[in-house]
Amino acid sequence: MATFIASDHAAVTGTIRVGNSRLKVCFMRNMFAPLEPFAFALFRIVFGFLFLQFGTQKLFGWPNTPVGYTPSPLMKVAACIELTCGFLIMIGFVTELAAFLASGEMAVAYFLAHFPIGFWPLLSRGVPAVLFCFAFLFIAAHGAGIWSVDGLWRKRPANKSKVATEVPRLSRGRSCSG
Repeated sequence: MATFIASDHAAVTGTIRVGNSRLKVCFMRNMFAPLEPFAFALFRIVFGFLFLQFGTQKLFGWPNTPVGYTPSPLMKVAACIELTCGFLIMIGFVTELAAFLASGEMAVAYFLAHFPIGFWPLLSRGVPAVLFCFAFLFIAAHGAGIWSVDGLWRKRPANKSKVATEVPRLSRGRSCSG
């Protein structure tokens, strides 16, 4: 029987008791943690660009639309949301609002178009709608991050050391030795 006794916040360390002996264990933090802002920015930009393409496909027939396709009025509204919100999310402008609106549109799209076919998204071809819905919900909760218009506007002035609303974060990437 193994029991975990103690931990440290920076890099999880602790002692595992196995029988009468104790083993010191070090669980390293994710070595990619310093790259998190860049990974999130790429996530936001790529998802915004993909969403934008669904809007251009419905409105302009680009990159590819079946011959003779004419969108219904509801599809035109959805395409306008996809085009506008996709662009806003991609450049990071009013990101929280745009992502929340896009997430809601994808939830409505799933329940109107895919759910009547079947409950499971894989069987009803609703996987993209579900993925977009939850990706945009995450972006709405997280904010724009780096490489965004919102980020440029929210930069703190150079003469001030810290903004009062800034939340301190735990240091990342520390090793267990020490």
